[in-house]
Amino acid sequence: MLVNWQRGISPSHSVKDFNVHIMLTQNKKYVDLAEICIFSFRFHHPNVRFTLHCDRELMEYAKSKFSPSLSENQLIMVEIESNKDLNWQEQKLDIILGLSGTNDLMLDADLRWNGSLNIKDEVTFLVKEFEFKSKSPFREIIKKSIIGKANSSMKNVSFFTFGGYELTEADMLNIKKAINEYREVVDSDVVGKLDRDSVGRVIEQFVLSVCSETWSTQVGFVKKADKPLDGGIVESCYFGATGGTF
Repeated sequence: MLVNWQRGISPSHSVKDFNVHIMLTQNKKYVDLAEICIFSFRFHHPNVRFTLHCDRELMEYAKSKFSPSLSENQLIMVEIESNKDLNWQEQKLDIILGLSGTNDLMLDADLRWNGSLNIKDEVTFLVKEFEFKSKSPFREIIKKSIIGKANSSMKNVSFFTFGGYELTEADMLNIKKAINEYREVVDSDVVGKLDRDSVGRVIEQFVLSVCSETWSTQVGFVKKADKPLDGGIVESCYFGATGGTF
């Protein structure tokens, strides 16, 4: 399939222009998975330009994978600045916030595209996962949140776009508050010691999920439901969570 994606274009491809950002860090396997994500997306959306945000360790490997097949007009490589104060989830959040006011897409590397996007110009996530009140320890976390509401929901950020929405100063202030809130509550007795690592790893997902509900725009989703390798318009192997691959 990879060769077909690289050489062809879907008969039902989208004619829209897309700017797509993908973050590649820590593990070469993400670069390998990104090859599937990039070429399957281009197969269905040929008018696309990719920006790959890579850490120093993966930069050369990523160049060797993509530079021979993608022209300079289709590919930009950006080195992620080293920051010991931020984990990779917070670095991803920084990249996403830098897309404010644009229709650019942020994609996880472990996605495979089976069709063309058809979304509105609005803030869009991959899928709504669950309401916080339905799942521990998030029901306890949301109770401690000043910004989050009782019926707030966790949204999957494997796909994200602002859809042209531009964050206001008040929006940015709320995001900073939500980040600090989340860090504090994860390190508190609200979250059990055994859960702290896994809960801490979804900080960017929690912050965007909660804060997007306060923005002056509609929030939409690419999919109504999602499972690993479900054959939908876009599917994930959930490599980060399960180690699974395509």
